[in-house]
Amino acid sequence: MKILHFYLLLLCFSFLPGAIIGQNKTYRQASPASLSSMLLESSITYEFVWDKHYQLPQVIELTLDRVIGLEPQQTLYRAKFYDQHSRIVKAECLNSDGQLQKMGTVLCGNHSIQGIFYSDAQICRYPLEFKNAGQTLSLKTLKQYNDVKYLTSVYFHEDLPTSTKKIVFIIPEWMEVELKEFNFEPFAVSKTKKYLAHRKAWQHTYEAHNLTALSREHFMPGNSHVYPHILVLAKSFTKNQQRQTLLASTDDLYAWYSSLTDQVKNHPQNLRPLLRHVIEGKQGDLDKIKAIYYWVQDNIRYIAFEDGIAGFKPQSANKVFDQKYGDCKGMANLTKALLKLAGYDARLTWIGTNHLAYDYSIPSLAVDNHMVCTVWLKGKRYILDATEKFNALGDYAERIQGRPILIENGDKYILDKVPVLSNTRNLVIGTQKAFIKDGALQGKGSMELSGENKQMLLYYLHTTPTQRRSRFIKGVISSRNPNFEVLSSQTSNVNNREQPFEIQYRFQNKAQVNEFGNELYIDIDYAKEYKASIIDTNRLSYVKFPEKVLNLTNITLNIPKGYKIKHLPTNMEFMHHKFSFRVKFEQKQGKILYVKEIVVGDGIIPKECFKTWNECIIQLNKIYEDQVVLVKE
Repeated sequence: MKILHFYLLLLCFSFLPGAIIGQNKTYRQASPASLSSMLLESSITYEFVWDKHYQLPQVIELTLDRVIGLEPQQTLYRAKFYDQHSRIVKAECLNSDGQLQKMGTVLCGNHSIQGIFYSDAQICRYPLEFKNAGQTLSLKTLKQYNDVKYLTSVYFHEDLPTSTKKIVFIIPEWMEVELKEFNFEPFAVSKTKKYLAHRKAWQHTYEAHNLTALSREHFMPGNSHVYPHILVLAKSFTKNQQRQTLLASTDDLYAWYSSLTDQVKNHPQNLRPLLRHVIEGKQGDLDKIKAIYYWVQDNIRYIAFEDGIAGFKPQSANKVFDQKYGDCKGMANLTKALLKLAGYDARLTWIGTNHLAYDYSIPSLAVDNHMVCTVWLKGKRYILDATEKFNALGDYAERIQGRPILIENGDKYILDKVPVLSNTRNLVIGTQKAFIKDGALQGKGSMELSGENKQMLLYYLHTTPTQRRSRFIKGVISSRNPNFEVLSSQTSNVNNREQPFEIQYRFQNKAQVNEFGNELYIDIDYAKEYKASIIDTNRLSYVKFPEKVLNLTNITLNIPKGYKIKHLPTNMEFMHHKFSFRVKFEQKQGKILYVKEIVVGDGIIPKECFKTWNECIIQLNKIYEDQVVLVKE
């Protein structure tokens, strides 16, 4: 589970403060990088060669980045990554005449959080020092992959705007490699293929031009869904008329995964005292499974970063328990060990979150970035993701719903999918009973949160100091509207992950009522979800919300004695197969009833729907800008 910052949390909420920040936001095309420099040319050549010592294929990567500095007196750092399966053999800087130029201090090392390495990926930062505007410098690197499985995906976009990008693969006849292309069409990527007789190899050349810098847009899916790239599938090699398989099929991928998990030495008997403590007093099987699952969620700190190609071997269950932290693989392994110790059929399960565009028809280490645990109970499968804090048993985070899973099954495996839950899982209900008193809108309200919204709210409540929780809840209720005063609030049990989370509150807001002569002007909806959610039609990607959306708002306003309705805003019903907005005002027995329903069924707005969406938001804003008008009788 990603460790979200508070701002990102708000972006994900629906009826919460995020309604103002996330929903009232123009979903723009990514801002261009500062044009202090750009790549005139970036070329990468991957050549498969034979390592005589280890009798295995290797990959040699040659890169050339020719950079122009557009501002004087600047230092630009170019990053190159490596890990335990690769090494940077050589790096040098050349001036515009092709002569070597001395670089400053090159920094290489691991990424870490609070001193804990969360990935075995390492990085070297090479400084390119530009004295004058218009100066060009080139960085050449030579990198070696000792294990060809770990060359997985190659992207065209760089962190700088790029005039010309060229990617070359040299594949000898004895090597079987499939180059699988993704997202080429929108970027006009050209490709050629020719035979190099002197090398007895095929050369595949890809080229693209005028690429913007790699960047993230608001509510953008993972890069593999959007940016052009190539998956490199090293399937087999043939030497001395003997073919040796690498990763040619899903069977090969599972066999390799299984060989790693077989190396993990758990000592389950050492966990027996813990198990007795966790399931003490639990009678039924379901209650015991829940107790184990929730204990791992609550007591093991997730510290690892799931993305990346390295680190496929889980830590032992005992080590994860002893250190009280682990990555997704370690947490899944501890969950499995405890469940098996309790007598249940539990198995490790590989999965790629919806950040990835692939499935298990592709035999590559790039197809998954996560691990969970699957347990069988009375013929029913439960998928347990202990990294998702406060998710109940049988509930599944949006990022894994519908995703293919690979479940261990001895020498075989089971392919399945995570269930897809409807948008009712993420139901958010806001209710208010309001009246006008002392020139302000006052009353009682409630919020009911489920699914992603509930899970994230509980996560932040548990990570917020107790003395600051009240302030946090008030911010949730008020949508950070400075005029909305929360007079008191009460929440449901913050430790109950199996029920919707409820907030009851009393409020007043003077800014929602204005008096002019004999008339009262009332702004009945203070939250105004999606008010400024116009989509930039020049966006690179479609819009993908963090969850399927189902927001319901019900506000009842008592008409003060001596007043009658002069004007109600127009009702709205905008129905589309991807989304719908309904807004209704109704007078009934001395009250004004305001009902709003917002639905984005699968949480996705495709690019072809941007125009229609914007038309809908414009109609919605006309209602938001209008007001209820009461006049004295």
